[in-house]
Parts: sequence; structure tokens; C-alpha cells
Amino acid sequence: MGGRVALAALGVALATLAPASARTYEVGPGQPYATVQDLIAHVAPGDGDVILVHPGTYPPFRVTKGGGACPETAPVIRAYDMADKPVFDADGERYACLFYHGSGKWYALEGVEVRGAPDTGILNVQCGLVVRYSYIHDCGNGLGGGSSNTRDSTPGYLIAEHNEFARNGMGIYLHQIYNHQYWTIFRYNYIHDNSGGACYKDRSRDSLVAYNYIEQGPGATYAIEFCGCADDAAPDYTQTAVMIGNVVTKKQGANRWLFIANIRKEGGAEGRLNIGRLYLVNNTFYSEEHIGPMLGDDEGSIIYADNNIFHSATCDRIVDQVDMAEGPGECRPSYNNWVRTGMEAPKEFVNTVSGDDPGLVEAAWRGGDFHLRPGSACVDAGTDRGAPLPWLEYVHPHSYTYHLPDKTLDIGAFEHRPRRRE
Repeated sequence: MGGRVALAALGVALATLAPASARTYEVGPGQPYATVQDLIAHVAPGDGDVILVHPGTYPPFRVTKGGGACPETAPVIRAYDMADKPVFDADGERYACLFYHGSGKWYALEGVEVRGAPDTGILNVQCGLVVRYSYIHDCGNGLGGGSSNTRDSTPGYLIAEHNEFARNGMGIYLHQIYNHQYWTIFRYNYIHDNSGGACYKDRSRDSLVAYNYIEQGPGATYAIEFCGCADDAAPDYTQTAVMIGNVVTKKQGANRWLFIANIRKEGGAEGRLNIGRLYLVNNTFYSEEHIGPMLGDDEGSIIYADNNIFHSATCDRIVDQVDMAEGPGECRPSYNNWVRTGMEAPKEFVNTVSGDDPGLVEAAWRGGDFHLRPGSACVDAGTDRGAPLPWLEYVHPHSYTYHLPDKTLDIGAFEHRPRRRE
């Protein structure tokens, strides 16, 4: 199941120790370098280096040299004061923060605010990038990767965690997240208030999307789309995406039909049909005024689903093929999902729990509380037959806590915890 994603998810623990030769630079008014671009013009930051950016508003920058050997030692562009984020304002330039340096090299961006890029707020091309504790808003694409990142010769990688994305997107081609990577880890993030496009669109070869809160409101086209690599030079490779422990909501939007899609032919390498496996584990999916299926697919799609809540008063089926498809995808045996009574589920769904109400504290597309109430039919109704299993839970606005089952796994993104007696 997504070898690189599995290894990355297990092996990536971003270290705080830096090499003995690491250097610290300061950027800002009265500092040795006025802007990040000034610094990059004079030095090539390397393993363990820290670039502290003082509060203020800064012009866009383009990184074309330096970088670290791995995410643990990547040079980091970091807020000098994490409580007062420096602002990178593209001010009409295509990108606010562009990383286009040596293939296989890494940078990190931490505790910054990014805004005003008509193309992409933060873009990495043929290199690795860590983005954390940042606020990305009012851009075309909020965060993206170059299409050549999916090639074996020029791989690009992304780890994005503890971030907030708001008011990004435009029309149907620009999105809050528009991801092309060799592998992606996207976790503990909060996405809300699209201006257009999708909340999360991903063409990566392997993706782990875990413990996020994703609200697709009226300005968006759809919530989630996994699709083929948008690069004719990409290899003929089976793509894999794992979604675990997420809350995803939808409110009508510019496209009332699509909610979550696994459509691998869309954008696939020329002349080939991408095959894409999508694993859904312990997610909570909720929609309002949504007239299509919960999951859209095409002939390149293979879907597995365990322990998910599929809750919608207006949706009448779990899976349907999208208009552009020449045939349906496959739904493999899927276990212990909650499905609203009357909603058509595939024959591959086994041990399904049905009802009119899954027992959520407050089901609402914006600002809902998707923890389980006492007595919910989802409590102790899950299965541990599959892998991966949830070991964390999302904590609003962009953090996590531990997922601690009492006896049997619950269905959905949160494990019910009885109130203690005082």
C-alpha cells in the first residue's frame, strides 16, 4: 500500500538537532539581510541552517540553490517570533515562495503567512519541501508542486502539517491545494472558505492525507480529487492515496455533484490509463445540498473503505462513475462503514451500519463538531481488520491528539470517550 508513503509516514520524525556546522541568519529591518531574496543572493543555506525572519511584510522570493540532504536537516526559513508571523506578499508576482533548486534537496518553511499570489502561494519544483505552522490565503493555488515532481529523474516531495489554508482557489483550475509530488504527507491541516476550485487536488504518485479538517463551502467546485499525473513523461505507475482520520464537509458549491473523486484518467499521462488505489479509513464525510455520489470514480479507480461515516441527507448513493469515465472503477471489499438508510451502497460493503443519524455532536458543513455522542451506533462498531489503523485524531484548528480505543474501534474520525465521573 503506497510503499514510499508508508515508509515516509513511519520514518519521518522532523528532528530538532542540527549539525555542528549549522549557521543562523537573520532577515528583516536592521538585520544583516533585508529580505530572504537578499540572503539567497549571497549564501546557499545547507543542512541544519536556520533563517530567522523578523515580523514585517516581505516581497516574494525564489530559492534556486542550497538545501539539505533530508527533511530532518533541511535549512528552515522560520518566523523569528512564532506569535507574529512574517508576511510574504506576492503583490501580483506569480509566486510568493518558490523553491526550485537541486533535485533531492530539501528546505523547510515554518511559521509564515503567505498571500496575494495569482498563480501559487508556495510552489516546490523537483525538490523536497516541509511547510508547517503557516497561514496561506488569498492566492490562486495556495500550495502546489511542479508536474515534473512525479518523474523518477526529478522527484519532488512534500510534508505539510499544522497549516491553515483559506480563500485560495479560482474558477475550476486553481485550488487551495494543487499537489504534484513523488510522495506527499499532508496532515493536521485546516482548509476552509475556498474562493474556487477544490479544497485538495492531488496528482502525486503516493499520498498520505491524515487527520485534517477540510470544509468545502459554496465557493468551491468539490472537496477532494485524486487524479492522474499531469506529465507525459511520468512513468506508467500505479498511484496510491491513503485518507485516514479526516473530517471532510461539503456545502453545495459550484459543482453540486462531485464530493470526493478518485478519477485517475483525468490528467493521466498521454496514451496511458493511470491506475489509482484509494484507501479510506476512519474518516467522517458530511455534505449538505449535494446531489451526486459521495465518491466519484472512473475505470482507473480502485477504492477500499473501512470504518467511515458517509452522512448526507441529499445524496442517494455512495459511488458513481464520473461523466468523463469510459467505465466504472472497482470497489474492493469494504467493512463497517456507517451509511444513511436509503443511500445505495456497493455490494462490496460488508457489515454496514445504517440509520438516519450517526450520532454526531453537531453535523454542520462549517464549524461542525463531528465527535460521537453517547449512544451513537458508530461507537464500538468499527473493525481492525485492515491497515493502516488510526492512531491520532485531529484537534482544531490544526493539531492532533492520540486516538485511544476503549475496546473496539469506533466508526468515523473520532473515538468516543465517556465523560469521567468527578
